[in-house]
Amino acid sequence: MEREEQEVQGVVVYCRTASCAKGREEEALEPQRARCIARATAKGYTVVEIFSDVCSGLQVERPGVNAMLEFLKRNGQSGLPVFVDDISRLARSIPAMIELSASIQEAG
Repeated sequence: MEREEQEVQGVVVYCRTASCAKGREEEALEPQRARCIARATAKGYTVVEIFSDVCSGLQVERPGVNAMLEFLKRNGQSGLPVFVDDISRLARSIPAMIELSASIQEAG
């Protein structure tokens, strides 16, 4: 079946920056969002939700990650993929990456 005939699939976008000047969080995250949205659109996906954090990628417990996991659990039947600009935006250590990858798979 060709892509045009398939139902457009949704994706979730996750962005993270470790730190930035106070009040400039959105400015620091916007380039990541824009690249993820452009990549999703180019592949024929629709972005259904965007989550973000301003904190270290060494931490697994983050407000944006927790919200994303809850969203994926609520929409688990749809198997939404998660787009990140760079794998380091999701996690900055192997243990954190393993834990988050498992949590994402389990959630959706």
